[in-house]
Amino acid sequence: MAFTNKNNKITVKGFLSSNITEVPNSSYALTFMIKVPRPAQQDRRIIYDEFMVYVCDNKNATNARANLTTGVSVKVTGELRIWHDGSYRICANDIQPIW
Repeated sequence: MAFTNKNNKITVKGFLSSNITEVPNSSYALTFMIKVPRPAQQDRRIIYDEFMVYVCDNKNATNARANLTTGVSVKVTGELRIWHDGSYRICANDIQPIW
């Protein structure tokens, strides 16, 4: 399922901070967390923002299972959405490992 709402489009670059988890009752939906460093002043500690990524199409789910592990740098493009439990998630259209 492609997410096509252009108003909520987001692209983030970070690294996987959790294992890939399969969503119950779905054959190809996945979730994982990525950490994105915030721009910081020099000589300050680095602060990270953490995003939950939701993958629900077979192509990206297969790609994520084959190429992504904890600690791998990744670029995620998709929609930022508010989930039914009130949390924010990126519904991914494109996931690319950064080598």
